[in-house]
Amino acid sequence: MSARTECKADSIGPLSPDCPDTEINQFYQQLEDTLRSSPKKDTHIVMGDWNAKIGNDNTGFEQAMGNHGFGSQNERGLMLLEFAIKYNLYICNSRFQQKDCRKWTWTSPFGLYHNMINMSASSLRPTLHTRSNQKETESLKNNTIQHSFQTALEDKLSQLNTNTEDINKYASDIYSALNTTIEETIPTARKPRKAWISEETLILADKKRKIKNTITTSNNNRDEYRKICNEVRKAARQDKEKWLEHQCKQIEQSAQEKKSRATYQLIKDPNCKHQPRQLTIKDSNGTILQTKEEVLSRWTSYCETLYKSNLDDRSRIQELDEISPPLDDTEDLILIDEVRKAIKQLKHHKSPGTDGIVGEILQAGGGALVTHIHRLCNEAWKKEQIPEEWT
Repeated sequence: MSARTECKADSIGPLSPDCPDTEINQFYQQLEDTLRSSPKKDTHIVMGDWNAKIGNDNTGFEQAMGNHGFGSQNERGLMLLEFAIKYNLYICNSRFQQKDCRKWTWTSPFGLYHNMINMSASSLRPTLHTRSNQKETESLKNNTIQHSFQTALEDKLSQLNTNTEDINKYASDIYSALNTTIEETIPTARKPRKAWISEETLILADKKRKIKNTITTSNNNRDEYRKICNEVRKAARQDKEKWLEHQCKQIEQSAQEKKSRATYQLIKDPNCKHQPRQLTIKDSNGTILQTKEEVLSRWTSYCETLYKSNLDDRSRIQELDEISPPLDDTEDLILIDEVRKAIKQLKHHKSPGTDGIVGEILQAGGGALVTHIHRLCNEAWKKEQIPEEWT
């Protein structure tokens, strides 16, 4: 039951499909008594055969489950989700993507039907390494927001000390000015997990979240909470139907206009499945490496071996001297037009680096930002040293 206290609850057995409501209520009451008797600071883990189906749609229940459940929800599944919300538990079975055959915990005779009714709920939520509350860079197309961003950024950049000898501090100051301006001027994106969820449904879901905080105060609030949960699910289903209908019309129009690329992409969007990223690799002995440091070390070793040359350093330097054009050290090798052109050519909708700065932000920064990036690049060239941020 918890990380520190083992609560004896042998009398709380699995729920069978034909249990009357009185036994179900008694089951949850005993479980609640057990949770209340354990220290709140402990991590609670509740596992067992609930005989409840929570389904694969977590709209309105994001706090208690993920969007990788199985099947459709039933009344007992709703009771389980309400119980999980009340005691701040999370149903771990639904958190990560799995094949359907790995979600089933019950199979009917002859294998005709499958259900996920055995579940594990924990007060410690499993996390995914995703960046939340990303800024809506599309809003930079708005002239008012873009002007506000450029003005605020120019003001912050004008306060930087450009005479500093510490190239790392200079790069860090530019990043800080960018990051602060982003937080102050660019609105946070509000994007639903599903493409078809409308703004009206999101507002309804917000209302449901407010009501759920009062479900323990009275039965009327609990009934109202159930009602609005049904409304949220109904609205989400209607949104999906409208979205699919719109997609079909777009596919038909693109096909008639002979736009094969757009047609393929429209067909792919509703049907494409998530492809998990490979975050682990093996070393030369076949041992799986998981930590970031081990993976980086392995890639370094692999690349060193891959590009290893039999030539000694002297021969390599001589070869480079023969093919390299003569350089004038007194010339300013990096022109501001080159920096401006490089920023302009950055592609949109690309994932940011560790600093979280995307290309659209640099392009919207204006002339002041280009000037500071140009100065930073030249300092790096002259000192033959790159800022740690770039590594």
